[in-house]
Amino acid sequence: MNHLSVSISQVRYLATANDPLPLPINNDELETSTEIDRNVSRLPEDVYRHFKGVPPTEIKEQYHTRTKLRALWGKYGRKTGIDPKLCWPTQSEMDEIIDDERVYNMELSEKIKIVKERREAKQKEADQIQAKVEKNLKNMPKMIDDFRKRTVERERAKKAEVRVKSDLAEQARDFYGFAVDPDDERMQFMLLQLEEAQKSEDKKARKAAKKLEAH
Repeated sequence: MNHLSVSISQVRYLATANDPLPLPINNDELETSTEIDRNVSRLPEDVYRHFKGVPPTEIKEQYHTRTKLRALWGKYGRKTGIDPKLCWPTQSEMDEIIDDERVYNMELSEKIKIVKERREAKQKEADQIQAKVEKNLKNMPKMIDDFRKRTVERERAKKAEVRVKSDLAEQARDFYGFAVDPDDERMQFMLLQLEEAQKSEDKKARKAAKKLEAH
């Protein structure tokens, strides 16, 4: 590990994530300029002080995170009355820094290995896509032929359905003496009647055939 990593490891336990946030020093002792005291703009005090580049008179609850307290310290410095030790990384932040250094300070051979593995994985994915495209291209003529056959069959079935409906409409007109909608219940009634009539005709035909055989 390099010099920076050693230094971080030596001091990593100086700050921990479980430490309570340091409370700000009493701001009553901070000097307030005459110009701030003469706030004739009627702006809220925090807004006016921010406009004048002066820290808030008190560190309110919304600032009670390390990030925001550090930002206040970085902007206003000691005038905020914030304990500067909170600017040091916490235990979890130190761990992240050390992990980052471990990655960036790895051996060149390890970095080359990682790059090579990523490149091979990317090439493998590209090869799989190319193989799939080539396979689909080979099957394209058959797929087109199958599509055309299905289209012809659908058209044929559609025409047959139209013919059946047309024949039923003609039968309904002959049966009732007027046109009947295919979805009308009377169409179903007619079909039942025709079916019964057909069964009766078939029965008569069988009886006639038996009589002929008997003679």
